[in-house]
Amino acid sequence: MDSDAIKALVEQAVNAAVTTAVQQVITAVGTGSLGASATTVTTTTAAHAVVPGGAGSTPWNIEKGDGFKLCMSSTSALDPTAKHSGSQEGLCHFLDDVHDRADSFGWLAILHIADDKAEKRWLTSEFGALALGNVKASATVHMQVEGREQQASNCLKKLIKNSISHGLWDKLHLRRDEHIVEHPASTTAPAIVKEDGALMLHALTCIVACETRTTISSLLKQLNSMESIMEDVQSNVQEFNKKVNVIPVGLRARRATVPDVLPNLFEACKNCADTHFVNCITRKEEEHEDGTLVDFTKDKLMKMAHERFKSRNEKNVWMQKSEQELEFLALKAELDATKKRLTQKKATGARAKAPYERKPWANDGVFAWKAVGPKTGEPHKKQANGKTRVCCPHHGDTKWVLKEKKGVVHLKRCNALRRSKLEAGNKDDKPVALASAIAQDAPSKDSGSATPPPNQRMMAKCLATPIGMADEDSDEEG
Repeated sequence: MDSDAIKALVEQAVNAAVTTAVQQVITAVGTGSLGASATTVTTTTAAHAVVPGGAGSTPWNIEKGDGFKLCMSSTSALDPTAKHSGSQEGLCHFLDDVHDRADSFGWLAILHIADDKAEKRWLTSEFGALALGNVKASATVHMQVEGREQQASNCLKKLIKNSISHGLWDKLHLRRDEHIVEHPASTTAPAIVKEDGALMLHALTCIVACETRTTISSLLKQLNSMESIMEDVQSNVQEFNKKVNVIPVGLRARRATVPDVLPNLFEACKNCADTHFVNCITRKEEEHEDGTLVDFTKDKLMKMAHERFKSRNEKNVWMQKSEQELEFLALKAELDATKKRLTQKKATGARAKAPYERKPWANDGVFAWKAVGPKTGEPHKKQANGKTRVCCPHHGDTKWVLKEKKGVVHLKRCNALRRSKLEAGNKDDKPVALASAIAQDAPSKDSGSATPPPNQRMMAKCLATPIGMADEDSDEEG
């Protein structure tokens, strides 16, 4: 038998043996009698990572390779062009970005902290409900173990420093005692002091949010005075929404109940300087009160207001006045200008000076006799320089004045007496001095006797004479 024949017989025997073995296995599987001799093969699927940091708690090898790249990427600034300056308006966005970075690189464990009631709180959104002791207790635990959490704490610390302004970092550095942790290096060596990222983040929120007992009360007052916020932003609805959205975030971070601010929000929007926008908000408020708008919330109103503001602002018609408003403003400006001219018009001529401001003529030289009054028993009327003079005691140094000027008798119209009454504030005083002058001019029945008693009828007539009819003060002469 040659070699080819032998080879053919061997192949037939092998094929027959394999076929028999396969049939036996199929039969055993079908009857369930495969037994313990059968070997079961299992396939393990590799863990699927959805973030760059990967899943699990295995530490990175940050000295080289992928670990080094992950470390550098995770600590880069959140926004290199606009670092957080410590404003309360930007705190919410800053914390959201920190939370996203922690989620991407597996840091969430150090940000999920138990409060006094052992209830887990997120440091990035519920910082107001976590005390310093809660954060420090959590930091002490993960800083004592060399693992992913300790790496996360160090990376978070570097991220904060790279993402905030120099001014805010100086304030944070002054509170360094609040974000350090001591842990023993060994049983014999002294404790090691290290800065913790979670504690640093908590200190930052305390600086920005001003953690005091009055913070919640202050936030609630801001919700009740949103009209002033609209005035502060000069009717910029986009900036108004930013400021208003920060307030509920601060309240929720302190576990405080956020009240319904929809009525206050309507009033604030109606305080805008754009008439078309105010009319639109007024119609929405009426529909909400009538029940036409169902499930109309604060967020929907703010979204609608922002879209209306954006649309009108892009068309360059935001805060433009209508023709009726412009006409009204023009008429009002003209009226104000007219009123201003009327109030600022000054008197001219004799009316420009008040009567009591006129200075009397000097009684010197040839007029020195005017300052010498009559003695007892002498008449109160005389002729001087061809004119009739009478003595009036109300003119100070000038005793003698003209009895009649421009057809007006001086005794009936004495401006000096009127001025003295105005200065005294009493208009009911009787001109007693005039009565004495009239008595001197009255005829006496007995020429040899002394000064006769005053004429009662003449005095009554003098007392009844009005004294408030002076238009010009021309009694004194030059």
